[in-house]
Amino acid sequence: MGKKKKHCHDSICQYLSHYMSSEVTLTLESGQIVSGELVKIKENGLIVLQETNIISPFIEDLTTIVRCRDVVIATIQTEP
Repeated sequence: MGKKKKHCHDSICQYLSHYMSSEVTLTLESGQIVSGELVKIKENGLIVLQETNIISPFIEDLTTIVRCRDVVIATIQTEP
C-alpha cells in the first residue's frame, strides 16, 4: 500500500489556498512580518512566499518558507 499524503488542516492555510499568486503579508506568533507572492502551500503545512526583486539596493528574488501554525494574521492584497 502507498503512503497516505498529509494535508494541512490549518484554517489559515485552507483560506490562503484560494489566493495563490496573490501578494500576502503574514504576521507570525513571534511578531515578525513577512510578505511576498503566495507561491505554494505544501501538504505538510508549509507556506512558500516569493519576494520580488528590489531595485535599490539590488536584491534578487528571495524564497521564504513559513509554518502555517506560526501565522496569526494574514493580509491579502486583492484586485478591486
